[in-house]
Amino acid sequence: MSRPDSARTARAERCRQEDEARTLARWCYSHGIGPAVGGQAPPILRAAARRADVSPPHLGSAGHSATWGLVADLLTARAAWDRAHGQQPPPHVACIACAIIEATCPQCTPASPTMGRTCPSCKYRLDPVLVAQGFDLHPTCDMEVLPPTNMGEVGRWVRRSWP
Repeated sequence: MSRPDSARTARAERCRQEDEARTLARWCYSHGIGPAVGGQAPPILRAAARRADVSPPHLGSAGHSATWGLVADLLTARAAWDRAHGQQPPPHVACIACAIIEATCPQCTPASPTMGRTCPSCKYRLDPVLVAQGFDLHPTCDMEVLPPTNMGEVGRWVRRSWP
């Protein structure tokens, strides 16, 4: 008679899930992220798990929402403990997504007149720095080959326009 694998039992899975939730809650608390983290979009949650060195819970599994529910419960309990013991928690972040990805998220990025401009020659996006410098084309799209003027001369590249 074979015994079941102890690593695949429901108890072992629950222990792994609780351990991941504790690690995620510690990371969130230290970065000023509160219990609202569970309401973020799945890509943001996966990024948070990876930043906390935890394998992200699978999106379609029942463990996904349960893990983030445990994280929210642990963060709520920690906030209550901080209030009861007069501890000062880390400052809360204004935007959870910006704190997790360590960059400005699209919702927090102000609209710029240079964003979204495309090169009329190649139809690819222009870099905002080029637009700010007065270019309306990519530097490589702004070149043309002049025909040779003498026999044996090779055509040369020249700029069509300057800003």
